[in-house]
Amino acid sequence: MQPSPMPIPEGLDIIQTPQSAIIRRTWFSHMVWFLIFFCIFWDGFLIFWYTGALAGASRGGSHMLPFLLFPLIHVAVGVGLTYFVVCMFVNKTDILIEASTLTIKTHPLPWLGNKSLPAESMTRFLVRERFTQSENSTRVSYSIYYVDVTNREKRLVTGLKTREQADYIATSLTRYYLPAQAA
Repeated sequence: MQPSPMPIPEGLDIIQTPQSAIIRRTWFSHMVWFLIFFCIFWDGFLIFWYTGALAGASRGGSHMLPFLLFPLIHVAVGVGLTYFVVCMFVNKTDILIEASTLTIKTHPLPWLGNKSLPAESMTRFLVRERFTQSENSTRVSYSIYYVDVTNREKRLVTGLKTREQADYIATSLTRYYLPAQAA
């Protein structure tokens, strides 16, 4: 089973088996280096904050309770951001193409978006661009959607770094699951 005649884009790997193919996307991006420094600053500040607040509370300062509770949302953001950074180093998303099923699985660390779809539920595959604007730059990412039998668009894979990755995946899925449309 050949996923696509197009060249395999950077960041994707193809694993062939006799009955299936896996398109594997690595999560690593050079953006992770900035995020590491941001996490160190964010988490370090929270450690400093809680060290002081707990020291004050241990000396009998019941007035310290607000200082312990106030940054809980910041702690949640720090934990989530740190988890995301670790995921960027180790996670991969596999798109498992089999005769009767399309499976999306992220591993080794858990992440949202795992799914398994029957082949007959998909009628078309689409590539969508997403622009994220900040003060100094505009970032673009790509997603793959499928159209189901009720003609509704549903998200399949998100966070693709390049248009080439998105086109390769969409073309591969169309060629395999919808060969009449690929011709």
